[in-house]
Amino acid sequence: AKRIHEIAVGQCGLAPQDLVFDVLTFTLGSGDPDSRDAGIETLEGIRRVKAELPGVMTVLGLSNISFGLAPAVRKILNSVFLAEAVAAGLDMAIVHASSILPLASIDDGDREAALALIYNKSENALFDFMKRFENRDMTADATGAADADVPVEKKLERAVIKGNRSGLDALLEEAR
Repeated sequence: AKRIHEIAVGQCGLAPQDLVFDVLTFTLGSGDPDSRDAGIETLEGIRRVKAELPGVMTVLGLSNISFGLAPAVRKILNSVFLAEAVAAGLDMAIVHASSILPLASIDDGDREAALALIYNKSENALFDFMKRFENRDMTADATGAADADVPVEKKLERAVIKGNRSGLDALLEEAR
C-alpha cells in the first residue's frame, strides 16, 4: 500500500482520497489454526492503512470472514464484523444488504460469541460460536428469540429496528 501510494500520489500526482485499498480478509469458518487471527489482522490492517496513509479509502469484501458457515449464522458474524471494521476506519464494504442485520436485532450473547471468534479469545472460539446455533431454528428469527414470550414493547422495538411495517398496527393497538 505504501509503494502504491508513493507511486500514485508522489509520482503521478493523484490525491490520496483517489486511492482505495482492499484490505482483504480470510475466513474464520475454516478451522485452520493459521487463520484464527484473520479478524484481528484485518481490523489492524484497516487501522494501519488509515493511520499510515492519511486520506486514502479502504474497502473490504465482508462475507469472506464467514465463508464456510451456515447462511443464517454468517449474517450474525458478518454484521458484527462490519461494525468492528467500520469502527476501525473501514470506508466501504462489498456486501449484499440481505446478509447484514442491524446490531440491535442481534442477541447480546450471539454478538459476544461473534466477537470472541473475531478476536480469537479462545482456542475453541469457532466451535463455541457454531455450537451456540446448533439446535436453533435460524429461519424464524435471526436473533433466535421466539416471539410468543416477547413483550409487546420488545416486538415493537424489533419491528422499528427492522423497518418492518407488517403487523405494526396490530402491535400498536395491543400496546395501547
